[in-house]
Amino acid sequence: MTTMTTMTMAHFSSRSAARSAAQRSWRWLPRAGAAAAVVLAAAALFAAAQPAGAQSLRQAVPATLKIPDHPRVRHYANQYSSAASRGWLLGVVDRASFFAHYILGELERHDMPPELLFLPGIESGFFSSATSSAGAAGLWQLMGSTARHYGLVTDELVDERRDFWKATDVALRVLKWNHSQLGNWELALAAYNAGLGRVSSTVRYGGTHDYWELQRRGLLPRETSEFVPRYFGLLLALRNLPADQWPRLDALHRWRRVPVPHGGLELRQLGQIAGVPRGVLERANAELRYGLTPMRGGADAHHIKVPAHFYERLTDVLASGTDLIRFHRHTVRTGDTISELAEAYRVSQALIREYNRGVNPRRLHVGSALHIPLIEGMDPTDLTISAPRDLRMFAAQYQVASGDSLWKIARQHDTTVESLAFANDLNAGSTLHPGQVLRVPYRWAPPDISGFV
Repeated sequence: MTTMTTMTMAHFSSRSAARSAAQRSWRWLPRAGAAAAVVLAAAALFAAAQPAGAQSLRQAVPATLKIPDHPRVRHYANQYSSAASRGWLLGVVDRASFFAHYILGELERHDMPPELLFLPGIESGFFSSATSSAGAAGLWQLMGSTARHYGLVTDELVDERRDFWKATDVALRVLKWNHSQLGNWELALAAYNAGLGRVSSTVRYGGTHDYWELQRRGLLPRETSEFVPRYFGLLLALRNLPADQWPRLDALHRWRRVPVPHGGLELRQLGQIAGVPRGVLERANAELRYGLTPMRGGADAHHIKVPAHFYERLTDVLASGTDLIRFHRHTVRTGDTISELAEAYRVSQALIREYNRGVNPRRLHVGSALHIPLIEGMDPTDLTISAPRDLRMFAAQYQVASGDSLWKIARQHDTTVESLAFANDLNAGSTLHPGQVLRVPYRWAPPDISGFV
């Protein structure tokens, strides 16, 4: 994928593209009858006849995969089509439309079945914020080990498993590799759930590449045994969903990527200045844990996803040099620590470190300035921040016992190591002696916020 390249879904508007769609209907139907293939090819050609601007999501996803006639598939199809689940099903297709242009374009580029678009429906419900009990995250529910293997960043500021652009690339590469090794999409999907090694060894042990035979014999893990029927059950429920209940594909959801200036930005601030509808940038860039981009430039610059409709306006704002992050300028006082400043300003320690890279967080110098980013439209006047206090005022005295340390005593008295050390003219790493008497300061108070800029 190239930077700032528009990736849109495949529109079968020309006769040659329509012919290609019809051919794919045959390609993905091993063992299907000729009559069924003709019906599916006709469906693809019907979708091709619709004007691109008028397409619904249903028209954009031709029926190419054969849905197995299996009791568990019918069970899940009935469950998803029930009155109790109708709201969930409609929510899935609505949320899918937000990402559909990009994902369908990538499926077309990889020559993969377009219906794989709906795999996140059973993985995450198309919520980028989804996290499983096993630690998988994002639309495609990628595990941390998979993310690291494919070069995705997961740190205190960014979790690229929630980046729909990058996560889609990884998920499709995994699925395509699984298919090349196992020979059919049922097993490829099973391997996406259980791992390629696990499914490959099951195939060898069972002596068959027939997923349904392996399932019947109870050779697959329980979750995997239900994972593939759930996916096909969802496809069947979607095919039975009335056409008028499918969302239109909004032109707002065609995506481009833009590199962020080295100084970083806050998504909400950028969206307000550029006039992008509220929440669109935040939803499209869910990998940013705090809505703030890392301070990286050049080849390592973070790229945000923006609606193609607003691309020129957004790039103009970025090029204008407009301040896109609000900061509070905090003057370091005796006793201040990064952890307590983070708590007071309701941000993470990582964010303070990110925007104060020349500062040693272990040695804050009294009188120096820290720039504290204010996130999510935070109004500093809403923060209950008390004025600085004199650390020479003491709450109590404490006699050191055997095994005590500054850290242990500070924790017991709800203060900090730095404050305790300062109150007793010690260094933070000083060794204590049994019987030594320490003055215990009042609990550290948050800073004032009069320096908001």
